[in-house]
Amino acid sequence: MYAPPPLWRQKSHPYLPLNCLVFLKSGQATESEEQSISTALLGWKSSLCFQEGFHAHKQVTIFVQVLVFTKEVLAQSTLTGKFLPGGTQKKQLDPKKVQAITATLTHPEPPEVPAPGPSHHRRLQSPPVPGPWQRAPQSPPPEFPVPAAGTMWDTTLQYFRSRSLLTGSDAVQLKWSHAVNSRNALAQALSGPSHMIEADVIMRAHDPMEPIMAHPPDTDSDITLKEWLEKVKMNSKGIKLDFKSLEAVSPSLALLEDLLAEPDRPLWINADVLSGPNGWTAPVDFQAFLSLVSGLPAQTVLSLGWTTGWTVGTNNPGYSWDMVHAMEEKSRDLKHPVTFPVRAALLAQSFSQLSWLLQQSDRYTLTVWTGQHDEFAPQDLKLYRKSFDVSRIYYDLPNSQITELLVMS
Repeated sequence: MYAPPPLWRQKSHPYLPLNCLVFLKSGQATESEEQSISTALLGWKSSLCFQEGFHAHKQVTIFVQVLVFTKEVLAQSTLTGKFLPGGTQKKQLDPKKVQAITATLTHPEPPEVPAPGPSHHRRLQSPPVPGPWQRAPQSPPPEFPVPAAGTMWDTTLQYFRSRSLLTGSDAVQLKWSHAVNSRNALAQALSGPSHMIEADVIMRAHDPMEPIMAHPPDTDSDITLKEWLEKVKMNSKGIKLDFKSLEAVSPSLALLEDLLAEPDRPLWINADVLSGPNGWTAPVDFQAFLSLVSGLPAQTVLSLGWTTGWTVGTNNPGYSWDMVHAMEEKSRDLKHPVTFPVRAALLAQSFSQLSWLLQQSDRYTLTVWTGQHDEFAPQDLKLYRKSFDVSRIYYDLPNSQITELLVMS
């Protein structure tokens, strides 16, 4: 009899598939746990197929065998067709296959170590021993990207907890003031309950040419970035600056010197760097943007998004595999924590893709946002909250939708 491993609930743990499989085999999983586990396992299977050279190591071949076996185990469970292709068709497992894979899991073969050479992935050179559910491994398995030395994790929640402005680790508690682009909006945000203040930065279209707080198509504002920062730095709010054009980035960073002297205050720098679903607006050039922001302190959160569109009454596509693969490729070697702003109305059709993206690094988080006229059901976000650590998904949404989401959770 297998003992359910304590690690199966750690959704971001690199041995999630093995731990989940063992827990299912124990027969102690409830139906709701089976549903959550099956969703995670099938998402992990999809992500594995896109790892570069995933046939390179015997250990990865073992993982593939495990996932095929997992599908057969789940087919015998109480799951519905929603969670597994082919529904709940019962079938007898091959005893020899069960015995062989069980033996493999108990005594895994060490992976072959590739010859030294250039690689854009940092890979594990020696496997953890013994079996994955018997102790927590110190490193991810082969073919999993490993963060570089000196990498910084997101400390936003920690900052507000240390000031007794937040309790627990659920990022849904974080309150946002959105589009704070005027003197009046800033005064309200600074005196209100929000933790984070988000504002848009562009260059003024006429003299004096300087960074101002405005969202296109606006070209002017009653407050400059310099004035905005002088007011905010006297408060304990976190800051998110959304750059709509590359020309505003460099002069804006020069104004952040005093703020950067406060190493703990959350500072998020946002730009849409790739074209996304129905993204008709040209994105900010990623390489040029990166060259400007890469020198920021390591705790600065880089918010890297897609240009998107949404039309009522039509079948709006979600984030494609090509989109998330391109974003991960650009983000994997960054030393900063990275959050990916994602449009709430597109999440229901993008779960597999965004799940894969979030699993690629513990530096990654999602920030859910919505357009003024977008339509979506909070039910669409429930699966994300159930499948990932609640500290890894922020919600920049109206209070009414946050309340509805919490009631459902």
